[in-house]
Amino acid sequence: MPVPLDFFSHFVPAHTVDFTTGREVDARVGITSRFLDAYPVADVGFEFVVFPGKLTPGDIGLQVQNFRAARGRLEDEHRVKVHASMHFPTANNTTALFLGADDPETRERILGLFDRCLDLALEAGIRTIVVHSGANIDYAAWARVKGDYGAKRRQLRVAAGRLQEVLDMCAEKGYGGELAWENVPWPFDIPDALSYTNLVAGDFRAVLSDLDGMAVQNAGQLGICVDLCHSWIIGRVARHYGRSEFPPGRARVPPGVFAEEERDFLALAEMNAFVEEYAGRIVHVHLADSAGEFEPGADGGTCKAQPSEGAELGTGDFSRSPEFTDVLGTIAAGVGPGRKVMCTLEVKDADFARPEKAYRSLLFLGKTFYRGG
Repeated sequence: MPVPLDFFSHFVPAHTVDFTTGREVDARVGITSRFLDAYPVADVGFEFVVFPGKLTPGDIGLQVQNFRAARGRLEDEHRVKVHASMHFPTANNTTALFLGADDPETRERILGLFDRCLDLALEAGIRTIVVHSGANIDYAAWARVKGDYGAKRRQLRVAAGRLQEVLDMCAEKGYGGELAWENVPWPFDIPDALSYTNLVAGDFRAVLSDLDGMAVQNAGQLGICVDLCHSWIIGRVARHYGRSEFPPGRARVPPGVFAEEERDFLALAEMNAFVEEYAGRIVHVHLADSAGEFEPGADGGTCKAQPSEGAELGTGDFSRSPEFTDVLGTIAAGVGPGRKVMCTLEVKDADFARPEKAYRSLLFLGKTFYRGG
């Protein structure tokens, strides 16, 4: 009989918060306290959600002040240690923060933002900074590049160079935490449009290999954030393409994935295919539920239906599947002795100052995994 997953010995349950917004901070502290009343685990956490327009010295000071107050309140009222991570700013439906962009303006924008994020991370004691590759394009743009796999490979080399610069900044400023490069969403990332930056396992191999070749002294600071909701969704898409009939010579991949990536893409039908390869490098987890299946549009280039993202745990297909506990167990097995990985709930409450879905998701984790003690 399988041994039950000892979730709270390997993971720190956390959820997102904008620490510049007092009502949201109070609400997030409140649901954490209620969770701890029911399930007195040893560690909890928050993930700072930061925005480019909220990184002035005053904004940084406010976030640090609010985080310290929240941490103090929880640690005073409960026998718990409070941890923090940060999500580097993202830009929806634009290439404004694309790590693979080689123009000087985008590079300067990214490095300038990261410099201010490091100031916040150092002052607040943030242990992990999560970064996206950060770009989406529409179907027309995809049509112009879909036959040029070399274009993506060139962008991956640029992304590796950008990560090298970011790692250099960490060393220069004395940041000792970890960077966590996240697997981005599924092929249909924005309505009726397609992402050029979907990451398969080979993309991680390419970038990590490039970084090894650059002899980056602190390359070990770069780990992976695996978003399991993303993994589940792209797994449903890969499963659909893997069982579908295609004309001879046509790759079984959706728009947004290159023919040369067919094998890596189809392997994602099993969530553990990616996680097992990188289990020892996973330093952060994002978690939410997902419901529904993938259905392409009649034109083959758009999406008629897709699984949901960011659903409340316990309400979707992912949390009810054997893969839910299995993939978490695989990650836990790769965590070194005495270490815990932050597991941030990215649950989409309609009002982040009333995060009841996030609260019920915490309770789901407690009910599913808490063993007392």
